[in-house]
Amino acid sequence: MRKILAFAVILAALQCACAEASAQEKSGKEGNGIAGRLVHLLFHPDVKYDTLYIGRPWGNWAFSLNENMMQHHYNLVIDGKSNPISNELTTSTGIGVAYRGVGAVVSVNFKKVNGKTDDKDFGLRLLGNRFSTEIRSFNVGNLHNTRFNTEMSGNNHLKGVSVNFYYTFNNKRFSYPAGFSFSKVQKRSAGSVIAIMSFYHDDLWLGHDDEFYQNTLALMHPNYGQHAIPSDSITDVLSGGTTRYLSLGAGYAYNWVLKSWLIHVSIEPSLMVWNKRTVSVSDVHYSRETNAEKFDIEIRSRDYRVPYSLLDFCCSGMASISYSWKRGYVAAYYTTTMSHISLRDMDEIIGGRSRSIYRTVKARLCIGCRF
Repeated sequence: MRKILAFAVILAALQCACAEASAQEKSGKEGNGIAGRLVHLLFHPDVKYDTLYIGRPWGNWAFSLNENMMQHHYNLVIDGKSNPISNELTTSTGIGVAYRGVGAVVSVNFKKVNGKTDDKDFGLRLLGNRFSTEIRSFNVGNLHNTRFNTEMSGNNHLKGVSVNFYYTFNNKRFSYPAGFSFSKVQKRSAGSVIAIMSFYHDDLWLGHDDEFYQNTLALMHPNYGQHAIPSDSITDVLSGGTTRYLSLGAGYAYNWVLKSWLIHVSIEPSLMVWNKRTVSVSDVHYSRETNAEKFDIEIRSRDYRVPYSLLDFCCSGMASISYSWKRGYVAAYYTTTMSHISLRDMDEIIGGRSRSIYRTVKARLCIGCRF
């Protein structure tokens, strides 16, 4: 996963170079040398657009304050019955700075600073009128069952990385940055067909370790301290799994301009052209001798490959609303991605006809000023 993330960051850095080139507006100069030609070949700088529809905001510098929220939801549906789990809502406060549309936001999760959570999240998003890139890695724990509002094992985790590339066809009149990075201004309402390519990888572990089974067996054998427990086993316990996929799709995005207000809505469904999904189950063998303090436990894990299905799909959606004036803006936006994978041929292992639905939601409130 580190190699995948490193490759994605390199591509994003190339797009950052593209963004810096595009900030020169209509200079008409595309850069010389191999590096300049490579950037032009991959991303083709956004050096021209219809100024009746898109413009630059006032000033070269922009500063912002941001409040960020993020949460992951994982749902295993077996014979129509939902088994949803999620992490606690992650919140962070950030400060952003940008020069001519190229900038960064540094955020702090105060729960993590105070030692109340170990969740980690890293995001990189570069938006252009033509090409946009979004990279995110995450490692969250403290998963709980949201259906029954019950805690799970404290050692569980969901970690992974996602990489999205967008291409805007009507890039002369429609601007993604106008609704999210505010490095452009949408003057008139416009929309565009959007093409998207995504790569995703995750690793889900439900935390079924030795400590978990010690507690479980103690509940199963409440009087185990008075007599020995002969060798026995618990078989086919779902313990987690991994998901990898590559998807291609297209959707539509639209910017509504209402005087100083901008409302953005977009949706991009995709089909998985390749995926590799595995389901992990464990067999637990245990026994206990008389007067022993703990059970003697051996955990044997097995992985099963889920066959590919043509109906596996994912979808991304975004919405934002912002109010801008000459020297500043206030905005709120919401983004979500989801995936649906049919767990074919897993009926006997999982206990019925099943499918998995994963969804992540992100939201941001921000206020910015320009100089």
